[in-house]
Order: sequence, then structure tokens, then C-alpha cells
Amino acid sequence: MAKKSHATSKGRQRKPAKATKQPTRIYHVDPGNDKRSVPMIRQMTLKEMRAMETPERIRVTAYHEAGHAAMAFMFGNHYNIVHIDMRGTLALKAAIRTQGLDITSMLACDLPSEIRSMYILQGKQQVMCNLAGYAAEHRVCPSEYGSWLDEELDMNGLDWYEDDPHDTHDMARAVRIAKALRGDNGNAWRLLRQMAAWTDEALSNPKLWAVVVALAEQLVAVKTHMRGSRVCKIMDNAWNEAGMPYLKMGPNWHRRFREVRPAHIDRAIAA
Repeated sequence: MAKKSHATSKGRQRKPAKATKQPTRIYHVDPGNDKRSVPMIRQMTLKEMRAMETPERIRVTAYHEAGHAAMAFMFGNHYNIVHIDMRGTLALKAAIRTQGLDITSMLACDLPSEIRSMYILQGKQQVMCNLAGYAAEHRVCPSEYGSWLDEELDMNGLDWYEDDPHDTHDMARAVRIAKALRGDNGNAWRLLRQMAAWTDEALSNPKLWAVVVALAEQLVAVKTHMRGSRVCKIMDNAWNEAGMPYLKMGPNWHRRFREVRPAHIDRAIAA
């Protein structure tokens, strides 16, 4: 059978109509009805979800993402930032994408003690980077909880962070790294609380907080997407000092994250 022609009466070739792009939909179940009752499900597009965001909530989200970025900047890891997306996804209101090693996988390997010591330090830094968003958010929008860490852990219950090993939420990642560092026991939760205290201490530094504010205000103005190179430039200009930032924040930080290098690296540097 011959294919149908798209030629018009004047002989010109008519292009086939483009398929319309269907909006992404989020399904909400009415809590007053049986969750198995499909007809009671209403639909909401991602555009409609974004339209519900208030200016204050956008500002808080910007400080959350800026907190992550500033903590990475503090340890000199901000060049791993690929971009910050304020537009959000179905699961997240906003996201910061980075590149780097999977610390949990590395800590699971049988490594020489000196190499493992380096990964332990990086693991602690990554826990702080994951927690810094919550810490920054609660600095601009304090809650009734005595501890923002308790609030975030209690929001959905601890089991929510333990069930899915592939969960990409900030707190879930922080918990996984803490367990990789200290084991699946009380030591991991004690480490998590210690890292939360260190995160608060770091963000209370006026100069580092100025980095958070500078980036957050730019994110509020942009409202969509910011490339990693621009993120780095904003933070570098706000800090305006050469050297590793955490080494400029007092002797405690130098002591906590003093790098332990393998002997062969030290010999190569000496040579």
C-alpha cells in the first residue's frame, strides 16, 4: 500500500504535525479516601507545583543550596560543582550536582591505613557538605525544634533514611557516609551529631556566612539554573582571600582536617 502523501493542494510538502509534549504529572492521593481507589487520585503538573512556591520559600531553598556549596568551598572542593538547579525536580525542590569519588564505596575497600585515613577525612567533609544545607536553611528560618538535625531526622522517621540505599536526599547520604565511617551502630549517630555541630560552627564564621549570603542572593535572582563556574566565581569574590578557606578559620579546623599523606607522596614532594 502506498504511503499517504503530505503534499498540499499547491504542491508544497506539508510537514507532519509535531507531537505535543505531555506535562510531567505528580499524583496526590486524597488522605480521606482509600489509597487503592484510583479514581480519587488528582493530578498536578510540575509547573503547578512550582507556581505554589512563595518568595520566602524560594529564598530558604536558595540558602539551603548555598550552604552545600559554601561548605564545599570551605574545603576547596567547590570546583567539583557542576551546576545548581533551582527549578527542582519531582522529588527535590532544588538540586546541586557535583562530581567526585563515592566515599562509601572506597571505605568498603581493603585499603592501606594511610590511604584510608585520607578517605576518612574526605568522608567527614562530605557529611558536613550534606548537612550544611539544613544548617544554612535553619539559620535564616529558625524552627521550634531545639536542633535542626533532630527535626530533619524526625520529619519522616529514621527508617526513612535506612530503607533505600540509593536514596539521594541530603540526610540519607550523610547517614550512609557516617555508617561507612563508624559502622551501623550508635557510633555513626554520634559522628553525625558531631559533624552537625562542626557544620554550625563553620557557618557561624562571619566570612564563610558572607559567602553563603552572596551565593544565595544570586540564586534567588536567577531562580532557574546556575553553572558551576559562576558559582565558584561568586564564592571566590565573596571570600576574597587566597589559600584554603578552612585553614584561615582557626587552629581547630587545621587540627580536625590535617591531611595524612602516604609516605611515598611525602618522599616525592621532598625530592
